[in-house]
Amino acid sequence: MNIKNVMINLKNQLLNDTDIQALVGDKVYISRNIIDDIQAHNVPIINIEFDSLDITSADNQNLSDFERHSYDINIQFAISNKDREEVIVGDNMLLDFYESIYRAIKADPTLDGTVDKFIKTPSLATDIFAPTQENIMFIAGGEMSLTFNKDVFIK
Repeated sequence: MNIKNVMINLKNQLLNDTDIQALVGDKVYISRNIIDDIQAHNVPIINIEFDSLDITSADNQNLSDFERHSYDINIQFAISNKDREEVIVGDNMLLDFYESIYRAIKADPTLDGTVDKFIKTPSLATDIFAPTQENIMFIAGGEMSLTFNKDVFIK
């Protein structure tokens, strides 16, 4: 059990969601520099980033036999629209994008058994990138922060 499996299974779960697939196709990545994609207007896009791993004692377990792995993951996403307001609140725009990602994760919070659960309701941070002169499009970016837990037998 490791972070690689968590990230791959999260990516696959997002790719297999019909709403996400309709929105981004196969543009779900792990550890990609999406700033380049945003500058090239290669959106919508999703990127999964590993943030940190905390290892602590597992609750309600014999402490000598188990440890809890807490994986902090950030999901970055971006979408574009010609209207500044619409890119955030319009149909199938940033806030709907966030909801689709959240629903896809809640559909199987264990990521096909890779983790026990996700424990933190995802937070959302957003930003709007100004349009370029060549292509008058506003790009809205968001980032969700999630924590997944797995109790690991260590003997």
